[in-house]
Amino acid sequence: MFLRDGLPLYDLPETSRRLLRGPAWLRRQARSQAVPAAWVDGSLGFAAPWVDAACGERPDDPEAVATYWCARLAPPPPGAHRALADRAELPLADDELLDAEDAARRLYASAAALTRLEADGTLPALRVDGERRFDRVLVELVAEQLAAESTTPADLEGRAAERRAFLAPHARFAHRTGLAPAPSETTPVVPPGDETPSDAVPPDAVDVGAWQPPTDLGLDDIEPLPPVRPRIVEADGFDVVEDD
Repeated sequence: MFLRDGLPLYDLPETSRRLLRGPAWLRRQARSQAVPAAWVDGSLGFAAPWVDAACGERPDDPEAVATYWCARLAPPPPGAHRALADRAELPLADDELLDAEDAARRLYASAAALTRLEADGTLPALRVDGERRFDRVLVELVAEQLAAESTTPADLEGRAAERRAFLAPHARFAHRTGLAPAPSETTPVVPPGDETPSDAVPPDAVDVGAWQPPTDLGLDDIEPLPPVRPRIVEADGFDVVEDD
């Protein structure tokens, strides 16, 4: 068992044992999003509340539990808003990314089929400079899976899962070129061979761009508050209390 966002997940062998279902059947159900499952670091996990309900360990309705957790674990829709990130943070070169047309051609898929593969998490798309781009390695793995010609389908599924796990942190962002701030123009440039230019900033100087209070506020003219004097409270039948 492992966790995803605090939700306990049973791994594939444990789920297969509890439900008396074969691993291949569970993989197909997870791929079609018929059961609440998610990939975590290359491993397929199934929502523990659903597994417990489906095997009779909990009185909950398995279908209702499955519907709830399928919605919670579903990947975000292709058009979902994504936070911006700099293109330099994406560890993929341009030749490692395919546009939608090229990805569909390599998969022998239509545009609608490519959208379905993106929506169900089989082939997550990356947003790079406003365009949908697909990882070339994952496209080739998915194409091999769809062709059903591999002699080691389990190994192929594991490699595809590892690639999805690698892409998952980057698929949450929309990458834009040039988001990183440019170096400050006020930073002095040291000419070659001159390590101490006359306008160099000393090591203990204030960082460029740090906020400083304006000098015309007259803060030095403000009189300090008088010291607090303790007030003695006396009352019959009570002890003397000093109110600080």
